[in-house]
Amino acid sequence: MVAIVGRPNVGKSTLFNRLLRRRDAIVEDRPGVTRDRRYGIATILERQVTLVDTGGFDPEAEAGLDADILQQTRYAVEEADLVLVLMDAKEGLTEGDRLVVETLRRTGRPVLHAANKVDGPTQAAEAAELHALGVPELLHISAAHGSGMEELQQALVDTLPVSAPVAEAEADEEAPIRIALVGRPNVGKSSLLNYLAGAERSIVSDRPGTTRDPVDIEITTRSGTVFTVIDTAGVRRKRSVEPGMERYAVLRALRRITEADVTCLMLDPAEGVVEQDAKLAALAHDTGKGLVLIFSKSDTLPSPVGPEKRRLTQDVQDQLRFVPYAPLHFISSRTGQGVARLLPTVARIHRESGRRISTADLNRFLEDTTAAHTPPNVRGRPIRLFYMTQPETRPPTFILSVSSKKGFAESYQNYILNSLRKTFGFDGVPLRLWLRRRKNRKKIKSKKRRPKR
Repeated sequence: MVAIVGRPNVGKSTLFNRLLRRRDAIVEDRPGVTRDRRYGIATILERQVTLVDTGGFDPEAEAGLDADILQQTRYAVEEADLVLVLMDAKEGLTEGDRLVVETLRRTGRPVLHAANKVDGPTQAAEAAELHALGVPELLHISAAHGSGMEELQQALVDTLPVSAPVAEAEADEEAPIRIALVGRPNVGKSSLLNYLAGAERSIVSDRPGTTRDPVDIEITTRSGTVFTVIDTAGVRRKRSVEPGMERYAVLRALRRITEADVTCLMLDPAEGVVEQDAKLAALAHDTGKGLVLIFSKSDTLPSPVGPEKRRLTQDVQDQLRFVPYAPLHFISSRTGQGVARLLPTVARIHRESGRRISTADLNRFLEDTTAAHTPPNVRGRPIRLFYMTQPETRPPTFILSVSSKKGFAESYQNYILNSLRKTFGFDGVPLRLWLRRRKNRKKIKSKKRRPKR
C-alpha cells in the first residue's frame, strides 16, 4: 500500500488519477478539495498496488476540519507500506514541506520524495531548492503531463517491501458486493460507513458537504461475504449545487449509483421523504439497481415502535410508491440499532438480482396468472399471451410474447410484475418486462410447378 501525502494543492489527486489511469479523485486548483482518504488499485510494472490519496498534510493543525484531515492522513500513513511525499517544484521549498518531511522521518516508514509540476528546465532548476531537505533522492515528475512517470513507478516498485501485501484478484474469487450510500447532505452516510468499518474511515461532521470524494471500504463478514461500501457526497437540489467542485462531487455520487450493485438511500427522520429523495430512488430504479431505504438517526425518535415511526413508514409508502419492493430499515449509527440487519439484507437483494427463472417455470406461472385474471381485450377479443422468457439478470428482465402490444394496459403489466414477485420473490430488486408481438404465421400456398417440356 502506497500513501500519497503532502501539503495542500501540490497535485496529490492528479498523481493518484495518473497512476490509476482514470479520473477518480476530484482535482481542482485550490487547497482542501480532498478531505477523506481515497483508495484505488493500480497496476505498476505488472504489480498491483493499493494507492491512497490523502488530504493536505498540515502537521500543526490543531482543530476544525484541518485537524480532521490531518487525522485521516495519519491513518493512511499508519496503514501504508510506503509513503510518497509530493512537493510543488514551482513554489520551491516551504516550511510546510520541511514539517511534512521531518514528521514522516520520525514514523520509520519507507519514504519516497517527488517534486511535482516539473514541466521544463525552469521548474527543474527551481526543484533543486528542495534538496535542502536532506532527502536521499528527489524524483522530478509532472503528474498533469505524465513526465517522469516511468522513473517514479520503478522507484515505487523497488522501494516497496517484498513482504508488502499485494492486491491480487483471484480469477475464481467472487467479486465484492458494491454498496453505494447515497442521500442528501448530513443524513448520516459517513457515520454509517465508519460504524460498518469499525474505524474512523470518513470524516464525520454536522457541516453539510464534508464528504466530497466517494470513499470505498471493504468489509468481510464472518460468513465470508465481501462488501465494498462507498460513501458519497450529499446530493442537494440542482439549483442549490454550487458550480465547480460541488457539482463534480454530486455527478460522481450519481455515477456511483450506476456502478453499484445495491443502493442504500439514506433518509432523515426529522424531515421525512422529500423530493430529492424521490429523485435518487428513481435513479436507482431506472438504472436497475437493488434498493434499500434507510432512516438513519432512528435513536432520535421518541419511541422505536411509536406513531412517529408509523408516520415515516406511511410517508415512504406515499412518496416512494414507485419502489414498493425496496425494504425499509430504521438504524442508528451512534447506538448500532438495526445496523446488524443491513448487510444481510443487501446480500439477499444481490442474490435476488442475479436469480434466473427457467422458461418452463415462467410458462407455468403465465398459465396460472392469466387464468386468475384474464388479459385485456383489443377489438372485443382478449390479447393472447404465448410464452415468457428471462434473457437477463441484474436487473431480472422478462420478455412476454403477445398477440398485440396495442391495448396492453399498463395496469395488466403491473399485475404480471406483482405476480412475479409473489411467486418468485425478487425482494428489493426492480424488474423489467418487455412486450414482444408475435408475427402472424400465414400459411404459404405452394405454387404448382409446371411440368418440364
